[in-house]
Amino acid sequence: VKPDEADRLNLLGFTARRSGNLRGTGTFYEQALMINPRHTNALEYEGELFLQLGQIKDAERNLEKLQKICWMPCSAERKLKKAIAAHLTN
Repeated sequence: VKPDEADRLNLLGFTARRSGNLRGTGTFYEQALMINPRHTNALEYEGELFLQLGQIKDAERNLEKLQKICWMPCSAERKLKKAIAAHLTN
């Protein structure tokens, strides 16, 4: 596996999600996270996908993973935390 393969799969997932292809999106994130379980952007984007699918607990689990990985708050953690909060208030 090439080192940048997780990045490529993450971007494919992001693109699919933004274009409305939610069905195929999850597979890209899962594959990226199998290659690199600590891929912060894949965890964030997968968490946002979970919110779109109404799977709030799964999104919260991704946030917990990000909180462990980012010993100081990172961008992916802040964005997913904000997305969860916004989802819960709507």
